[in-house]
Amino acid sequence: MTEQSTKAAIQNTTLHVLVRQVGLTPQEVAQLRLSDLHLAGKSPNVTLRPEGNDEPKTVKLDLAAHRALVGWLVARPDSISDFLFPGQGGEAMDWQEIQKRVELAEATQKT
Repeated sequence: MTEQSTKAAIQNTTLHVLVRQVGLTPQEVAQLRLSDLHLAGKSPNVTLRPEGNDEPKTVKLDLAAHRALVGWLVARPDSISDFLFPGQGGEAMDWQEIQKRVELAEATQKT
């Protein structure tokens, strides 16, 4: 397995955990920024800022989600983007791409 395919597998697994286990939508995951992560302490969580809503939404993370995010942060390529999952040119990854990767991770887990 190459370094690139290992990073892609880690990313796909993390996306799968956030969507299927934590319950975030691909659109919410696409908009996550590094500054939205609060991984230290006894209650790790992510803070979402839904469009059209002034109040941030805090989502607690279980151990699996915490581990997946830490693993992704270690593997994540250096980027000037603040997006947790940067796409092309430092923009957010497209939510349809996130959905594809979640499905790919599911298919990989079943084999």
